Amino acid sequence: MIIKSLAEDAQLREAIHDLHQVGWETFMRRDKIGNRYWDFLLQHFSQHQIVVTNEETGEPMATGNSLLLHWDGTLEDLPEGWDDAILRSYEAIQKGHVLNTICALAVVINPKFRRLGLSERVLSEMKKKAEVHGVERFIVPVRPSKKAQHPYVSMEDYIHWKTEKGEPYDPWLKVHCKIGGKILTICHQSMYIDGTIEEWEQWTNLKLTQQTECLIPTGLVPLKIEHEHDYAYYVEPNVWVEHPLTLSQKAIKV
Repeated sequence: MIIKSLAEDAQLREAIHDLHQVGWETFMRRDKIGNRYWDFLLQHFSQHQIVVTNEETGEPMATGNSLLLHWDGTLEDLPEGWDDAILRSYEAIQKGHVLNTICALAVVINPKFRRLGLSERVLSEMKKKAEVHGVERFIVPVRPSKKAQHPYVSMEDYIHWKTEKGEPYDPWLKVHCKIGGKILTICHQSMYIDGTIEEWEQWTNLKLTQQTECLIPTGLVPLKIEHEHDYAYYVEPNVWVEHPLTLSQKAIKV
């Protein structure tokens, strides 16, 4: 495997794009805030966008994407979630504020290379970058990978489910905890995706009749539907996890 950052190879931008295309359901790529600021953040924090490539074929295997923001270390000051982390980062850059925290936004694995331990490898690489790039903290709004199988279970209950070995039931939360991550709290409105009924039918390949909510593929919670307004919306909850850093760091002014 070859691991490089976007700062090292600008051509990896296409690989990042392609991996997100195959790694997410269509509706997950319709987040307005993410789409509005994604390219800017990739460029501004290019050293924190990594790609794992197959050494023999050159095929992109996985990507990890992060940004920097300011967080004072308290639960009260945590971003509301994925969307808010992006907004806070962008606003901090515009105002020249000090950035002291790396926030991982995504780890995406090419479906062809799943079950090879790449998620843990990419997350560990992202953590290493946090430790050597002058920041104090590393946080992640984690999207639990099996929560979609339990859409009506509250996230508060779900994160307390354990295996017989006492490990987190959710595989992705388990990976985070395995390498030292600590669950901080729930971000109930991490990502907000909305659109017309027709758009949601196209994004999900479902027919939305007169129901007020609907389960959608890989959705962590049901889609809410307002037929009288030709409108539907998905509010995704995530889980804030903090990873302790082993080095003494300082904040960065941008």
